[in-house]
Amino acid sequence: MTRDVDDKATADIDNGYELRKNRALFEQAFEDYSTTAPTFWQKADALMKHRNWYPSTFKDKTLLNDMEYSRYLTERSKLPSIPRVMAICIGLDIDEQISEDLLSTAGYKLSPSREHQAYRFVLIHYRGRIDECNAFLSDRGVKPLGSQSRL
Repeated sequence: MTRDVDDKATADIDNGYELRKNRALFEQAFEDYSTTAPTFWQKADALMKHRNWYPSTFKDKTLLNDMEYSRYLTERSKLPSIPRVMAICIGLDIDEQISEDLLSTAGYKLSPSREHQAYRFVLIHYRGRIDECNAFLSDRGVKPLGSQSRL
């Protein structure tokens, strides 16, 4: 019986050492990945810069309000919601492939669900036209993108 207790104690010590070693390896790998892989925020920023967007442009093209713009600037440690990403993609007037890359970088993949297929449809047919996009989404029973409406 003593041997079993000794074996378990040795296994716990080995597992503890392995855990500490793997923890350090993971943190290094994550730091390396974070340094080399562009985030959603970096990709969206690059596209907005390329299109000479200003805060007013962001709000006008995406229908995301001042609070959403502030979140866009400050909440970089959190991934944005899929409707926020969709509003940005539509506002940026980018093609479906680039939009799906942005969605993927934000942690999303469009599924076969009705809502996601409506999103896919607007990525193809309503690029750069957030108002028309929202009219279509509303008509199909999907919540419109953005957090403000046109007056």
